[in-house]
Amino acid sequence: MELKVLKIMSFVALVFGVLMIIGTKSRWMILVNPPEEWTGIYSHSKLKKILGSDFLIGFNYVLGTLFIVVALFFLWKIYK
Repeated sequence: MELKVLKIMSFVALVFGVLMIIGTKSRWMILVNPPEEWTGIYSHSKLKKILGSDFLIGFNYVLGTLFIVVALFFLWKIYK
């Protein structure tokens, strides 16, 4: 049971990381230019307000890459 949950979570993290990178590359509004009205409920909007849109783009690439690396690590451990 635990192994099945770990497989599912790893796959979700992999998909999420790929979508973050694709979304940032495609300039999806929710990832690179969220409205400032969302500052109280959405962390990306808060980061954009404090550090700017350029930082947010780099942050998305780094976070997406980390999601992919961690997911692949756990999948590698499971199927090893």
